[in-house]
Amino acid sequence: FFIMHQKASHLDGQYAAFGRVLSGIEIVDAICDKTPVADRNGTVLAPNQPIIAGITRIEKPADAEYTYTFEGWATDENGKKIRTQLEVDFVVNQTDKRYYIQSALTVADEEKRQQEINSLNRINDSYTKIVVVRDNILPWIDEKGVQYINIEDFLLDKINEL
Repeated sequence: FFIMHQKASHLDGQYAAFGRVLSGIEIVDAICDKTPVADRNGTVLAPNQPIIAGITRIEKPADAEYTYTFEGWATDENGKKIRTQLEVDFVVNQTDKRYYIQSALTVADEEKRQQEINSLNRINDSYTKIVVVRDNILPWIDEKGVQYINIEDFLLDKINEL
């Protein structure tokens, strides 16, 4: 993911924003001040990229856990099951419940929707799978049970159900 220190219009329409710094901006400022950039776009070459050792969510429930990449099962082109890396934006475990949450800028066209739910569809369990989008959509559920909701409704309504 990216932590943007200033406006980056060249990324508009390509990535979903899912957070902002509410306090501690001085830490972001210090990282930016000490990190050399390679060009006017602010590109940081791999050897100079800061490594974030961890992210802490304030007031995180004691039994909640956040994971980004995990091993799962997929089917190859011959129908054979293989172990694979599955990437989901957020996985929340709360006692006997689990939620897989994917964030996306849009799922307006079928190709983009399939791209966003690819990992969700490979997870072979019955826990809730949600795609949160920036677009102003009515909540709906697809044929495989994946729920789609816009960010405002998710933050104002759905989060209370988790």
